[in-house]
Amino acid sequence: MEQRTLIPEITMHIPDCDMELAELVGDPNVYSLQLRFDHRSAHITWWAEHESQKNSVCGDVWHGLAAELDACQRGLAWTVDGAEALADQLAPLYARFLAGWSEEWDGSNHVGRTTEDAAEAWAAIEAVLEDWDPADHVVMWDTAEWMESSSDDVISAGMTPDAQAAYADELRDEAEMESPPVYLVGVDEWIAEAVAEADEAAAEEEE
Repeated sequence: MEQRTLIPEITMHIPDCDMELAELVGDPNVYSLQLRFDHRSAHITWWAEHESQKNSVCGDVWHGLAAELDACQRGLAWTVDGAEALADQLAPLYARFLAGWSEEWDGSNHVGRTTEDAAEAWAAIEAVLEDWDPADHVVMWDTAEWMESSSDDVISAGMTPDAQAAYADELRDEAEMESPPVYLVGVDEWIAEAVAEADEAAAEEEE
């Protein structure tokens, strides 16, 4: 990802391609895609929360020095254009939040404090992430479900690994051309399983 300066002193990572965040979400170990706000550095980055982390809270988040918010609904990820538009929306709100945020020592820990106006700005940030046009997202599809409506039937017994890889690339390219673009989850596994079934069927016919 590329780090960009949104407005003076606020930076955010922007994906390099439409599928970059989809690949994060498509990881079976990822529970949700989040945006992480580091108040000390005024930096926003994409954060893949894994299953093992979903019931835990980072220390800096607990003490109000950072925050993590769900960045999209399950089954969606952001396109580059969508992420850039999101950044344009978040930058002035985050600047307003930081203007009313401060760090202090409470006798035990460094903690974050916010003014009433900063709290209102943060509520506006949450609202932006809850209400966004799905057209700015990549749609996640399970490959098996996607292929149910496909007329393609190129799977055959004895299909070589190179042929399987080429077919996987072809399916990904076709899906990315959809509007909004589609990211196929588990395409390599689906093809390998389909070839194994074709091999098994061919072996039974020869008996």
